[in-house]
Amino acid sequence: MTPWHGFGITVNMPSYRRPLSEVFNPLIYPGFRIDYVLEPLPTAEFAENDPKHYAELMREPGFLCVRAVKG
Repeated sequence: MTPWHGFGITVNMPSYRRPLSEVFNPLIYPGFRIDYVLEPLPTAEFAENDPKHYAELMREPGFLCVRAVKG
C-alpha cells in the first residue's frame, strides 16, 4: 500500500507498476479497441505544495486511464 496524503487525510492505496503490455493486451485480445489513453499529471498548485513528489509524478505518472470500446 502506498500512502496518499491529500485534502487533510491519509489514505492507503494499492499501487502496481506493470508493463504496458499487461495493461493493453488483455483489452486487445478479446477485441476491444483502445479509444483513448490519459496519464493525468499533477497541477501547478501541487508543484508549489510538494515539489519533490511533483518531479516524481512528472517523470512517472501515478495514474493511467484507458478507454476501450468493444469493436
